[in-house]
Parts: sequence; structure tokens; C-alpha cells
Amino acid sequence: MWRITSACALGLLALVVGGCGGGGGGGTPDNPPDGGTQNGYPVLVTTADFQLPAAVSPPSRAPMAGHQMGQVRANASATVGAGVLVELLDARNPAAPVVLGSARTGADGRFDIAADGSSVPAPSRWLRAQLSSGDVIRAFAAGWTDLTPASESALSEVARLRLAGAFTAHTLTRDELGGLQDQVGLLWESRFGSLAPAAARSSLLSFLRYHEPWNSQLDNLALAKPEAGTGDISGLFPRNPTNGQATAVLDGRNLVGQITHDCHDRLQPGSRSCGVGNTANAAFSDSLQRYQDGLRLTNGEGTDDPIDALVTQIGELPLVDFPLTVGTKVLFENAKINLTTLPQYHASAKVTRRVYPSAAVTALSKTVRAVQVDLDYELAVLDTSTGVQTDVLARERRWFAPSGGRVRSELLGLVRSGGKIVRSEGFLRADSLSGDIFKPQGLPFAGVIDVVSLPLRHRHAVGSAARNRVYVAVDSDGNKLLEMNPDSLAISRQLALAAAPTRLAVSQDGTRLYAGLANSTLVEVNLGTMTVLRTTTLIRDRNNDAYEVYDLAVDPFDNDRVLVRAGDPTSFGAPGPVLIYRAGVLEMRDGPNNPTSLHYGWDAYSTDRILWTSTRDEFMLKTATSPENMYRMGLGATSVVERAALERVDDVGFEEQDGLVLTDRGRLLSAATLVSQGQLDISPWSLQGCRRQGSTGVFCELFSGLSYEPPYYVHLNLTDGAYLGAYRPVIKQAVNGCSGTDSDALGLNDLRLEAMDRARSVGSAIATSSGGYCALHVWTLHGVAR
Repeated sequence: MWRITSACALGLLALVVGGCGGGGGGGTPDNPPDGGTQNGYPVLVTTADFQLPAAVSPPSRAPMAGHQMGQVRANASATVGAGVLVELLDARNPAAPVVLGSARTGADGRFDIAADGSSVPAPSRWLRAQLSSGDVIRAFAAGWTDLTPASESALSEVARLRLAGAFTAHTLTRDELGGLQDQVGLLWESRFGSLAPAAARSSLLSFLRYHEPWNSQLDNLALAKPEAGTGDISGLFPRNPTNGQATAVLDGRNLVGQITHDCHDRLQPGSRSCGVGNTANAAFSDSLQRYQDGLRLTNGEGTDDPIDALVTQIGELPLVDFPLTVGTKVLFENAKINLTTLPQYHASAKVTRRVYPSAAVTALSKTVRAVQVDLDYELAVLDTSTGVQTDVLARERRWFAPSGGRVRSELLGLVRSGGKIVRSEGFLRADSLSGDIFKPQGLPFAGVIDVVSLPLRHRHAVGSAARNRVYVAVDSDGNKLLEMNPDSLAISRQLALAAAPTRLAVSQDGTRLYAGLANSTLVEVNLGTMTVLRTTTLIRDRNNDAYEVYDLAVDPFDNDRVLVRAGDPTSFGAPGPVLIYRAGVLEMRDGPNNPTSLHYGWDAYSTDRILWTSTRDEFMLKTATSPENMYRMGLGATSVVERAALERVDDVGFEEQDGLVLTDRGRLLSAATLVSQGQLDISPWSLQGCRRQGSTGVFCELFSGLSYEPPYYVHLNLTDGAYLGAYRPVIKQAVNGCSGTDSDALGLNDLRLEAMDRARSVGSAIATSSGGYCALHVWTLHGVAR
């Protein structure tokens, strides 16, 4: 801003008042030498030697009522030319959108569709264009719209997140959607605008996933009452302090110094105070406030200089809007101003802003894409006590580059006072910048996991996708097997049992369920009739001591066969043997080694979990040791054979599918050899608690050394590691079944989560001292096919 401190140093303001020195001209209140008056207020009069150069008006982007207009661009530097068909769509059914209107582009890539689709909700009002390359790009119809790979990226991400349950508290408006894709468009132009459309879209989506301003804005739009504007998604102004070398030329004098961008958060929500400066001259300095809806130019305290007092009284000026508003706007205009701090002065002022679309500019030792913002000042101040008038014409030009901030400035100032005109001009160009213009990478924006929870004391719970039911072992209110609706957790059927159930397993086809009871009994249940088929008592160890059931797995190839991990109840479930029963008859008990030992040769394995594989007669087990071990076992004619082993590692897998084993931390192992085949990755975070979600999906919790409350999950494609989405559960505090629990944990502490089918998981949470749980959950992912 033109302040007395900088203007005096430049010789721009030859004022008649103290501070700069210099003399004023003569004159009387009725006949000032430098302008005119009207009812005692100054009128600025331009002449051939006192006027700013004519400004080129920015292109108009104001849409006509009843029209959808815009431009199609395949890259940042050129439009697609004439003849491209652009369609306005009703995309309430995205798989089969309805065409509401169409038009073809002109030579400059512009289009004008004589339809506005206003009857269609804004998130479903799309534009679509197919390029000669075959690429299809879409955009939210925002009145005036740029169709680019950036608009396609923004639309596809918002559409995916809406499917994933986001933005339910707030209906996204046309301006919000248009603003998002406009800001993403600036990022595309600066970073990926030279790439082919498909490559640009892929690169942009990968960048946006961890782009903190983008994710913060999505969080904002998910609120019931979002803050106005789309935020500085494009990085027109630094988030963190940056600095670099700059070249400045002022009135023919070369000034080389540092250019600095220094921002810090203010107390007001969504606001930051930022300064831009150059050590060589204060004329190139700015003081800015960054808000959700844009950057505002601020001014310091008024002084006894009337021009400075006038500028201070004008107040903050909106410099850059988020979303960017291209065009000309008068920001301030008042012909009759009484200066509040200097009452003997009257003034008139007009400030005009011109914002131009992103274009090439020389900066950062190369040509970069930047947005040009001009401010024209027309100021006049009259000293009513002496009749002396001072007129100022000034043009400030700034270029803001995505990821570079303010990279160039140009100044032109004309001051007329006492019959003299003083002219000064200069430019500052950033030659280099150092530092990160953005905050560190942020977590991806999370969709929603619907959580149905119930404060129910239970020992174990399993889901049956085939029967669309959840089965729960309950011992706190009688010994029962509960069958529940996963959508509501309402009980549909129940079965009384002879003893407390401790472990359940259900067959893949949903016809059988096995329950291990606390009296060394294995119960097989017909789920069609909810009746007990048979009851089997487990064998005893070689000392004739009883075993209990601690894990179960139903053979996927034979519903009559069940794998049992038996344990010693007198030693807190210390591992015992792995047993195989078929139709109530013991088929096999001896382990691969030392079948004469106490637990029939299984002591060396310290078995904790067991699970059949997708290969007939083969199963997996992992140990309770630290580090862990895991083994793949095969059933021979008379004994169990160890097929493969992975021993003394911190990360083992368990569930096997399609020839691969997925570990808890996202490592992929060969199911046959247990040799590592790759690692799922969502840098810069690590994964934990990974589990399969259907044939190709993987569901993992993000881990960065800190715990997130509620936990933060990602959905990945197992075949190629592609990112499918991020999720956070929305849950009530399901803690009523327990006392002394952490109320801040949202019912998610000690969570044990098991996949039910591709979209749902069954969870048990809040462990009790008796080995059970106090809360039952069913999680459902939005946007994932069931």
C-alpha cells in the first residue's frame, strides 16, 4: 500500500504537511491549483501529463441468465479450438446422465449453452466435453466454467466423496463447487498444465490427496455451516514462511535484496496475518490478512499525514478472492470524505481492482503461471484551512503464482501538489524462493463409516454375509447365542446354550455355526432352524486335564469339519493343541513335531489364531509369541505337515486369499511360501490393522506414531495398491455396558474388527477383565459396493 513511510522515500508524495518535507503550492479553498472542488470537497482532474496509462480490461466471465457458458482447455497454454461438443447434464444418476442442452465450442474454445439446469441440484448439474484425443472432461456447471483436467479431478473427487457419505450435513452450492474447481484449476495450470489430460488428472489427484488446504476445505464444506469461500487451495499465498532472492528496479535504480513471505495464524478462526517485504525498499511491502474467502490488503495506523490517514480510513481492500473472481470491480468510491483523525482535511477516493486470468509471467528465473491483480488509486486531499490540494494517481500490480506466492510487483505513482507532478515507477521480481509454501502433508479427507453400536456385554461376535446376520455369544444375561440384524442390531432369534459361549465360527454358506462353550464343549448349530445339531466334548490332554475352545474355523470345503484351537483354562488359555473334528468325531490332534508331548506335539507352536486357507486341507496358524511366528500347515493322510514358516518377525499375516496373505501392516506374502511379495503404501503414513474387504479391497488403519480418535482408515485396492478412499467412523459413545471406561474413546478402545463382507465389518470393543467385551459394533463403509 502507498504509505507515507514508503512514499516519501520514493518521492511520490510532495505534500505540504510535515513528515516528508517539501513545500506546497499556493491557492485558496475556492481555487486550488491542482484540481477542483465541489461543495468544499476536492475533485481529482486528470490531464495529459497527469493520468495513468489505459488499462486492458479483464475478460468478462459473467454468465447470462438461463445460460451455461465457459471455455474448454486440454492444457494450460491453449484452448481446444472449435467444434468440441459440450453437454449440460442432469447427473442425479451418474451412470446414465440426462442431456439437458448442448453447444459446440468456437475458435477460442468458448461455449454457450442456452440452458442452465437450475432445476437440478448443484452437485448433480454437470458439464461434459469429449476431446479429439478421446479424453472426457467434466465439470460442475457453475454459470461460467472452465472445463479442464482440473475440473474433471475436482468433480470426480467430490462425486466419490459424496458416494462415500461426505457432505451430508450441508448441500453443496453452485458457487462452492465452482470455487473448488477454479482453485484446483490454478494448481493444475502451475504444476501439471503441460501434461496430457489423462496424465494431468492422475498427477493432480495424487497431489490433492495429501494437499492440506484442499482437505481442509473439504472438511469445511462438510460442516453444516461452512465458512464462506474455498480457501487458498491453489497456494497463491504461503502457509509457512518463505524467502528468496529478488531483483528490484525503482526509478532506474537497481535494488537487490531478499523477498520474504511471513505468515502466522491469528486469533480469529480461519485468519492469518501475512507480510510480504523486500529488504531493499519498503515500497514493495504488503501487509495482508488471509481469510477463508480471500486475501485482504490491510493498512497500518494513521499518521498526521493526510494521504496516509485517508488510506487508513479506507480500510481493508479485498485483493484476491477465493474463488478467484476475474474482472473489474470498484472496491471503494466516495467523493466526500471527512478525515476522522485530521478534521481540517476533506478528501475523495476511488479504488478500482482488476483481476486477470492466470497467464505466463517472468519470475523465479523462468516463466511461471500467475494471476495478475491491479489496484488503481485516485486520491485527492484538500486542506480546508489553507486551500492546498494534493492529488495521487497510483497503480499497484501484483502477480500471484500458485506454490510461489507474490512473485512480481510493479508500481507506478503520480503525485501532483503545488503545481508540480512527481512520477515514480519500479518493479520487483522474485528470482528464487526457498521454504515450503504449504503446510506439511495432511491426512486425506475422510468419508463416513456408519456405525451401529450397542452396549452389549458379549464374548465374541461374527458376521455372516450369506445370511446377512450377526451372531453374538452372550454370557452376561444367561448363556445365549443371539442372531441380530446388522443394520439395527435388533435381535431376530436366540438360542439358549448349556454353558457360557466363548468363541463362534460360521460357515461361508451361512448354514452352520459352531460355538465353543466354557465346559469343554463344542456345539454345532443349524442356522436354518436355529437348533443344535450335535454336541461334542473335547478330548483331554495327556494328564487328563480338560481343554477349552479358544478359536474356531469352519472348513470352507466341508461344513461338517471344524478346526479348533484348544487351550488350558487353568493357565489363562495357554495354547494347547490344534484339533480337527468332523461331524463330532476327532479326526486329527497330533502336531508335526513330538506327538508324545503334553499337548500332542503343538507346544512348540504356541498357537494363538487359526484359519483355513482357500486350498483344500491346508490351514494357517500364528503364534502368541513376540516377535510372532506364522505357519502354513497341510493335512497328510495321518499327520499334519508344516508347508511353510515365517518366524520371529514383527509383522505376520493370517488371512489367505487368492494366493496371497495380507499382514497387519499391509505387507503381501506368498500364501505358498510366506515370502514377501510387496508392500501396500499410503506415504507418508504407515498402516496397521489391515484386513481384507471383499475380493480386491483392503481396509487398514493409518498410523503415524500417534493415535487418531476416532481412528482413521483407508480403503485400498489389493491388486495394485490404488487408493480408493479414507474413512472415519461416526459413532455414539457405546460405553453403557461397562463401568470405568474412557468416555473420550467413543466406544472404540480395545477394538477388534473383523470383515463381514465388502462393505461391513463386525466389531467388539471395550475389553473387560473377564475376557469379554462391553460394546458391539457393525461398521458400514459408504461408497463401497455390497
